[in-house]
Amino acid sequence: MNKWFVKYRPLKLAIIFALYFLLFILLINPFRNYRGVAEGNLINAVLAATIVFFLIFAIYFFLQRINLIFARLFSIPVVFFISLYFLYSTASTVNLYEVLIMAAAASIVPVFFELIFSEKANQSEHQNVANKTKELLHLKGTNQLDSLSVLPENIVVIEANDNYVNINYLDENKIKKKMLRATLKNIGLQLENEIGFEKIHRSVIINKNYLKVVIGKSQQKKVVMEHLQNEFPVSRHFDLDKISKL
Repeated sequence: MNKWFVKYRPLKLAIIFALYFLLFILLINPFRNYRGVAEGNLINAVLAATIVFFLIFAIYFFLQRINLIFARLFSIPVVFFISLYFLYSTASTVNLYEVLIMAAAASIVPVFFELIFSEKANQSEHQNVANKTKELLHLKGTNQLDSLSVLPENIVVIEANDNYVNINYLDENKIKKKMLRATLKNIGLQLENEIGFEKIHRSVIINKNYLKVVIGKSQQKKVVMEHLQNEFPVSRHFDLDKISKL
């Protein structure tokens, strides 16, 4: 799941639910039979949506560190009830039963959304915990402060660049690049106990698990890696059987 979305979850959900509530009021117009409400419908609807925003944000902010899914689900109709009651209070009479029914109806979509979102968030959290339990590989450059800690299976390709190496690796399913002051030979020695890495050229080490295709003529072979658009050279002396997926 999107890391940025999870990090700002209370704010995001508060905005989403407030906008949904506003659309519900304006499109469904549950108060069309109440003159006092209808006259100031837009202004009051915006104010009620603002109430939804602040209440949802406050509730989810305090509950975000506690896995109380039922508390969050229960809070949605309660918040909608409070906001609808605010709208209803502008009319001459208030029917609490009708407000309760409207709040329940308005809560169906957000509750369903929260159930799906929570399930995906839990799966993402479990995956992150599983990844953290795996042993990280600490690649070091000649400078002690120049290093990269990464799961070996997330490394896609390593390129030599003069006195540096460029390490292309995956982080949250997005490709990132880290430059270390080191030789490819030195990095290769740090990878010697890891499975799946092959030095296909004097300037390139690949993780064959990300090999997409081999292209070019016999003397000018190149490889294309998943997640990358670059083509990487293959030494004419390299045995392609070592990286073949067949």
